[in-house]
Amino acid sequence: MASDEKSRGENDREYQVEDELTSSRNAPEYKPGMPYKDRVKIVHKLNYTKEEVQKHTANKSIAEMIGVMDKKGITNTFDRFTQQHPQCGYGLTGACCAFCSYGPCRVDDKTSHSVCGKDVDLIVAGNALRRMAAGLAAHGSHAREVFLTLKQAALGNVPIAIKGGAKAIVVGKLLGIKIRGKTVPEVCVEIADRFIDDLQRAEPKKHDTLLALAPYERTKKWEEMGIIPISAYHECFESNNITSHGTDSDFDSHMEAFLRTALVYAWSTVIATSIATDILYGIPKRSKINVNLGVIRKDNCVNIALNGHTPTVAFAICDLVKTDRIKEKVKAVGADDIMLYGMCCTGGEFAERDLNVPMVSMASSSEMAVATGAFEAVVIDMQDVLPGISKVAKHFHTKLITTSASCRKEGAERVEIDYYFSNLDDIYGIAERI
Repeated sequence: MASDEKSRGENDREYQVEDELTSSRNAPEYKPGMPYKDRVKIVHKLNYTKEEVQKHTANKSIAEMIGVMDKKGITNTFDRFTQQHPQCGYGLTGACCAFCSYGPCRVDDKTSHSVCGKDVDLIVAGNALRRMAAGLAAHGSHAREVFLTLKQAALGNVPIAIKGGAKAIVVGKLLGIKIRGKTVPEVCVEIADRFIDDLQRAEPKKHDTLLALAPYERTKKWEEMGIIPISAYHECFESNNITSHGTDSDFDSHMEAFLRTALVYAWSTVIATSIATDILYGIPKRSKINVNLGVIRKDNCVNIALNGHTPTVAFAICDLVKTDRIKEKVKAVGADDIMLYGMCCTGGEFAERDLNVPMVSMASSSEMAVATGAFEAVVIDMQDVLPGISKVAKHFHTKLITTSASCRKEGAERVEIDYYFSNLDDIYGIAERI
């Protein structure tokens, strides 16, 4: 026992290494029960400036591009973050409520309750719950597109070949779907229907996907706690309901809703979405790719970045650029070649499927990538594309093109899957028009 404790202690010391930026602040440790103002001071002390990012970041290409943007008079996320200093202490600690027209109300050591009578615990719990519901809605919108695409592909209504048939059979068995005598597309339709039902159901039924795929010991505990969700839509709906004016005012009830919302977030909009994506586009595998801004070609090449979170159109673009027809169009406009680049989560989908699409940025650094001036277009699907990218693109010849009615950008061209998904069967037509 003593040996084990010593070993754990050594490991703890080994991993107690702050990153350079945080340690440079020499921030004091948080102490439970400390005054509100002292808590805010700790957070403010951890806020970094643009100059500190340039000095300490491990990504030196970003540091260089910040300097380039400064010279050109183009602002970026780090400029705007510095301009926000010091950030609102009430917002940072979650001690501000703006859920009803009585507010906004803020509570601190001097003012213990909002106008309606909420204490700080209830306000913080409500803010956490609504933010969780917002995340659920964002991932849920992504999930819906993937589930509907899987179903229509399996029905033969969308020209997408299902590449993860073996996974569909395994998942179908786990979900309790009868496999014998059915084709892979038939199983995929049933999987998609199950996922769609768990996403949108209003009728009071427990979440099938969670109960089928989560470990039994966990589901048993969650049932004892009364936190098995009904559906993603319902929990998102209910989270906003119970935090509305004069509704639920019990902290424990708020946190139960938070846990239900977190569970459906995980099992409907993360795990089920990942499964459906793997069935559609193939199981991820380890691959080697080139990354960062240095991979951008500088020769006579059409450079197109694919940015966002839901790669339905992006995968179609990847297929099309390999065809002779597109290559001929590229040469017809005087270019020698066309090259695709990944940004953020859509880029990650390419990386894990070994499509030879280099990764140039994540969400907060996409502005720096656009500021190279090297891209003819950035194709945007859904989420994680900051509004500031529109301001940066205006300084260059770069076009922004949106493919989702949920993620439009100022000044962008719209070549989209429509709001009702009525043109999903034209997915390759959409990709070619881009």
